[in-house]
Amino acid sequence: MKRGIGCLGCLPFCVFCVVMLLVGAGQGFTGIQVKSNTLSPKVLMYQDTLTHYAKEQGIGEYVPYLLAIMEVESKGEGVDPMQSSESIDGKIGNITTPDDSIKQGVIHFKTMLDKAKGYQTDIWTVVQAYNYGGGFIDYVGNRPWSFELAEQFSHAQSNGKKVDYVNAISTQKGYAYRYDYGNMFYVLLVQPYLTRHSLQTHTGLSLPLDNPTVTSYFGEHRELTLQDGRRYESVHRGIDMVNGQERAPIKVAAQGKVVYSGYRDDTGLTVIVEHGTLYTYYFHLSVIMVTQDEQVEQGQHIGVIGSSGYSTGTHLHFGVSQTLWADYVDPMPLLQELTDKR
Repeated sequence: MKRGIGCLGCLPFCVFCVVMLLVGAGQGFTGIQVKSNTLSPKVLMYQDTLTHYAKEQGIGEYVPYLLAIMEVESKGEGVDPMQSSESIDGKIGNITTPDDSIKQGVIHFKTMLDKAKGYQTDIWTVVQAYNYGGGFIDYVGNRPWSFELAEQFSHAQSNGKKVDYVNAISTQKGYAYRYDYGNMFYVLLVQPYLTRHSLQTHTGLSLPLDNPTVTSYFGEHRELTLQDGRRYESVHRGIDMVNGQERAPIKVAAQGKVVYSGYRDDTGLTVIVEHGTLYTYYFHLSVIMVTQDEQVEQGQHIGVIGSSGYSTGTHLHFGVSQTLWADYVDPMPLLQELTDKR
């Protein structure tokens, strides 16, 4: 199997034996916990060591991801259970103890995490980059991870060379092969070992728009004609609101910290606020009234409703997720003042 820098974790297909769906919601900074009953005994044996090095690097909240990565890489077997030797200098076999492997694996993950902070992408791009290397983060840019992007990157890096690859995940996706660079199924292999808890502690979100009418609900498949005549197809990852006012103020739904304030081609003038255990999204604004890293209080005006970006008219797109740009959930149950009138 071809392995080079950015090709970490090209694992045998037998590692994925049971397919379990990633469900639920989250608590903690990442909103993620590991399914400990799905991990191999040797992976669990290294949990304290992995936690130690993760806290040393300031990324203790990402231990669940790292445990799941170790499970996929090796099930905790061998002297290099994190398969991290290549991240040092591109060579295999230069790690001789599990402790060194875990330390280097954590450092490599943090390097990918830090690199991703230069873009508006998500944690799954970081997980895939553990396998592919940092070039994948540059390739994804300001987009969220998708299997299609992972496949395209591997195709380009391998010049289209295929190798046989059959397991539960590849079969589910309709493939009997992968491209010969890293593992384009990597995120799909990691995800089943992770889970999230309920968002019941967050049922106190306040309305971001006064007296709103919901015009589009979470999960709807939409084929839209934009204002410039282009066609746009998507699955809705939030809810759309209007209230009949062209200059209505938008208010933050809970106390938190602004982690994004700026313009994107698709979402227009955008504000994203972190609330410790989740994120709220405010898209298509006409005016932004907050700056990145600003602390905001519940009900504070953060912008004005608008129609910037990919939009069919004046409205607010309001979204909620457990990780930045990923793991979206339906906002309706979290907004006590809003009634589902479908």
